[in-house]
Amino acid sequence: MDEWLTTEGLNPPEISMIQELKRVAGVGEAPFRDIARYFAANLREVVVSAVIKAREQGKCQCWPN
Repeated sequence: MDEWLTTEGLNPPEISMIQELKRVAGVGEAPFRDIARYFAANLREVVVSAVIKAREQGKCQCWPN
């Protein structure tokens, strides 16, 4: 997650999403899966935009479906 936060061009919603994913990852795998699914279902445009930016900069090579 720290590497993703260095992605250039992230907007505030993308940064907040990544920070929240990082925070929840420290809680446990199940809560992380839950929040990742929530973001994918409800904030899809933010997720896709952040992933595209990270991939273009070589920071995200794989994203689960």
